Amino acid sequence: MECLRGAVLAVNKITKRWLLNSFGIIFFILVSIVVVAALSIRTFFYGNVQSEIFTRANVVSAKIEAYASDSGDDISAEVRNIVEDFTDKNMMELMAVGQDGRVVITSSGFAPSADMEMPDFEMAIGPDVGDGIGAARYRFNNENLMAVSMLLPSDISSREIAAMRYVVSLENVDHQIFIYISIISLICVGALMFVLTTSSYFIGSIVRPVGKVSETARRIAQGDFNVRLKKLNDDEIGELCDTINDMAEELSQSEKMKNDFISS
Repeated sequence: MECLRGAVLAVNKITKRWLLNSFGIIFFILVSIVVVAALSIRTFFYGNVQSEIFTRANVVSAKIEAYASDSGDDISAEVRNIVEDFTDKNMMELMAVGQDGRVVITSSGFAPSADMEMPDFEMAIGPDVGDGIGAARYRFNNENLMAVSMLLPSDISSREIAAMRYVVSLENVDHQIFIYISIISLICVGALMFVLTTSSYFIGSIVRPVGKVSETARRIAQGDFNVRLKKLNDDEIGELCDTINDMAEELSQSEKMKNDFISS
């Protein structure tokens, strides 16, 4: 009887074990999917933006080099014309940066603030110059930005112009990333709720019958040998019900024999 009650008590912890083990693993997997998807989406979108900037930068650099090759004059005037007539100014801002790191002219026509950060330009002119290109994502004035600075070749750069800088706001991109991540998160939450609902029904179909078995075993332990379990399914739970009923029948017969012996 003690073994039976111990087994029933152990089965009563099925829900807790499932929550800690199976459901916990499923939850961890879904969270991992959301995190990996978020990182992948950010990398994809930011990579596309950077590629687009490099495409525009190569076009502008080709124009400047072609002008310097054809005319041989100082390129400052041509750079100003390119910046002022920049056709993609609705997508990004083009800046001409001088040797001293000051912005000489912008495609928007507005002078940048004195405290404007330019980590990309610092990367381009740093000790690890490489091909003279610096790219960075940073936050300035509560706005996410991506900037690329491309140094002009030393043979065509002037004292006034040293590099071309391209700045793109990431607000719209971040909004799109947020939408995609939210959709994936909602899908994972829906999957989690579906698993929780179906599994709860399955666990309930086990826990409820086992609860009745536990109650019946408790009544048998208290001396009520006439109680019986109703077998609902032909499975392990049903076999347990048959076992409990057989045990109750044997205990009832033993009790009857004991009472008859005492009466005799």
